[in-house]
Amino acid sequence: MKHIILLVFFSSVYAQDESLVERAWDFGIGLGYGVQSNPFIGADEVPTYITFDLAVYGKRFFFDNGDVGFTLVDRETYGLNLIATYSSERIYYSFFNTLGILANDIGLTSPAPPLVVEITPSDTLVNPGFILLDFDLPDRAFAINVGAELLLSKPFGNLQIQALSDISSKHTGQEFSIEYSRTWGSGRWRFQPSIGINWKSSDLVDYYYGFDFKSIDPNISISYRGEDVINYSVGLVSSYRINNHVSLVASMKYNRFGSAISNSPLVVDNFSKSFFTGVFYSF
Repeated sequence: MKHIILLVFFSSVYAQDESLVERAWDFGIGLGYGVQSNPFIGADEVPTYITFDLAVYGKRFFFDNGDVGFTLVDRETYGLNLIATYSSERIYYSFFNTLGILANDIGLTSPAPPLVVEITPSDTLVNPGFILLDFDLPDRAFAINVGAELLLSKPFGNLQIQALSDISSKHTGQEFSIEYSRTWGSGRWRFQPSIGINWKSSDLVDYYYGFDFKSIDPNISISYRGEDVINYSVGLVSSYRINNHVSLVASMKYNRFGSAISNSPLVVDNFSKSFFTGVFYSF
């Protein structure tokens, strides 16, 4: 699942009336307020006021909230898909003007060109709370990833496994993720907690979190090279069904970054967190 709240799958969480006929599409709109924290130094949080749930299912092809896929196997308790999606890290870059590097993160108190500093993910960094340099970060693009997805549905819960690789030649990296979730409810209430683990390759991490100041100022060479990383996440989606179309909803997620991301001089936090609460209408 995407770790940024732009598309929230509330329609899969709350119960529909049994008299409703199963259909080949889902469409819903959520109105409310939400925030996605931004781990970059000096960057703005990502606000959310409206969410969409849009899914269309054909015999083999499907569109599910930004993912395009082709079903290879579809059984009652498991499924195997080919999917195309995007790298969600790009959204962070849309919510800042000028960024900075924390002085202690690069072990400096006063810049004096020519300056050469190499930082690796194994370095122990301390954030002192002040900024050494301000700069405009080079833009990063959304990457198109393709790969395979395995879905397992058992009485004890649901398991989603994805293996993806960039085909858009943006970061040329790969990622592998496993997420477990379970849905239960009582009356009109529905709850879906989740826990996940995500591995990202060094090329992906370096593209979004790496840094080379020499490309901005040739007299100052400060660089950070990203490496493979493992991130962890926990989340919870809950809803209260008012009727067959309207629900009160709330969603929250916490992502813990591995050192290859959290030690980047561009990053001030070793985590990101998000929440959304509002009213969801399913058509």
